[in-house]
Amino acid sequence: MPEAVVRDAPPGSAFVILTHDHALDFLIAAEALRRDDAAYVGMIGSKTKRATFKNWLSREIGRSDLFEGLICPIGGTAVKDKRPAVIAALAAAEIMTAALNYVLPKPRQVKSRRQIKPAEA
Repeated sequence: MPEAVVRDAPPGSAFVILTHDHALDFLIAAEALRRDDAAYVGMIGSKTKRATFKNWLSREIGRSDLFEGLICPIGGTAVKDKRPAVIAALAAAEIMTAALNYVLPKPRQVKSRRQIKPAEA
């Protein structure tokens, strides 16, 4: 299952969702968005797909707050060009920018506790 691949990916991974099936896209995107260590979560789509996914997240997952972490459509909206090669180039630049600028969270350091020596008799 693709969701398992998402769960097993290393911290700082970029997830680009572009399957043939909206329902599968939604499951994969939700799993990726549940992670707090992803460098990028993007899904190919339109304004309509974006709105549908937001409603689905709220209704099916109960986590509409996750939606803020999603890039949809991938490749940005500044350039109004529908040519696949242009969208691919813009998406690649967007993903690389996110991956290169991502900083892994620092591991929490546990303060060491002084060991108590047993009392001498």
